[in-house]
Amino acid sequence: MIPLAKPMLTKAEEKAVVKVLKSRMIAQGKQVLRLETEVSRLFKRHAVAVSSGGAALLLALKALGVSRGDEVIVPDFGFPASAMACMWLDAIPVPADVDEDSLGIDHEDAKRLITRKTKAIVVVHELGIPARIEAIRKICDESGIALLEDSACAFGGKTRQGQMAGTIGDIAIFSFHPRKIVTSGEGGMLLCDQKHLQTLLSLRNYGRKGSGFDAKFEEVGLNFRMSDILAGVALENLKRLERGLKRRKRIFGWYIQALQDIEGIHVPKGYFLDGCTYQTFAVQIRGEAKKVANALLKKGIECGPAGYSLVSQRVFKEKWGNKKAKVSEMLARELLALPFFEEMTRKEVLTVAKALGEVLRKKEV
Repeated sequence: MIPLAKPMLTKAEEKAVVKVLKSRMIAQGKQVLRLETEVSRLFKRHAVAVSSGGAALLLALKALGVSRGDEVIVPDFGFPASAMACMWLDAIPVPADVDEDSLGIDHEDAKRLITRKTKAIVVVHELGIPARIEAIRKICDESGIALLEDSACAFGGKTRQGQMAGTIGDIAIFSFHPRKIVTSGEGGMLLCDQKHLQTLLSLRNYGRKGSGFDAKFEEVGLNFRMSDILAGVALENLKRLERGLKRRKRIFGWYIQALQDIEGIHVPKGYFLDGCTYQTFAVQIRGEAKKVANALLKKGIECGPAGYSLVSQRVFKEKWGNKKAKVSEMLARELLALPFFEEMTRKEVLTVAKALGEVLRKKEV
């Protein structure tokens, strides 16, 4: 079986975990601080580690002042994390369609959706492809609303104008989920400027400022802390960031060569941008990707959806009714995520491409 994804973990991560266990400091401690320091140095912004990418989204929205009744414009295509974080705050996620090239939010549709209730726009670098974030930044500045940059899939990536992903939004977030560029199993990171730092540090720790007898609880927070075990793993992963990104680009090149003569597939143009991280590699199948995935599974190849259309999901339909997002709904049907991971060999890429070609030619779907 060729898996859809596989985290890159080595003896170094094992040693890091053992070191933390032997220290007996297994909650938030020195390793978390080290990770925050390294990430802060890399991005030249304050870094706040939390328990997951979802927690990072929730705290980012809270720190940006999003509350009951506020509207937050989110991309309709992808994973519903940002929309659900809005709903947890009793805010109203407003779905914007995406563009077919970047798979990211369509800036013209986002601009059209702005109302007097709009508090923020969420931009996602979907699958590691650079979104058109500069256009959204301009819209946010002109409209006086906040920009939350979801770089969960884009650690180490760059925008279309060459800036580091995670440095454009008022607050940016990363995820350390096993399928992400840097992993710790679970975990997340927020990047911010001085304005939001103390609020985020407080919110991740029950709204507390200070410690011991001097602790003050001045706002409502929860436990969103990262453990030193997770931080130790992430630190070792981070050391291999550049090597891993180069490896991913090479694997992408193998795929492009292997797929070039297969009819019936399209590779989104955004993958050919220099700043792409190739967190996930997906191709567009003119038909139904789910059927192709089922046929490939019978051949020992695991594939999956590249994302979901939020307007098609029941939890959002109850709020949005029969809203449509034409491009997003098409991508949810037709995009197929192929196996892609740092340890993938050229032979495995060729095996996937051959099987995909056979399925499409024989119309096994």
